[in-house]
Amino acid sequence: MWVLWTETISTTNNYWTPVDRFESDRQCQRNLKKKVNSWRSRRDVNVGSNVVLLRKQDIAIAYSCLPDNVDPGQSKAE
Repeated sequence: MWVLWTETISTTNNYWTPVDRFESDRQCQRNLKKKVNSWRSRRDVNVGSNVVLLRKQDIAIAYSCLPDNVDPGQSKAE
């Protein structure tokens, strides 16, 4: 299983949110592209391959597909 995540990055906060689960990385990547492309019609954003920048709010949203056993919000250092 693969999980599509968003990482929301602002000047005051940074957090990860799971969006959806998929059977394969290919399905996840396809959905990631759809999510990113859905922002393209807005005038107040810059859109990259997997990142959306909301200019007026100084917020970036990064989309990532990761295996379901990976939690990007967990610290690697213990």
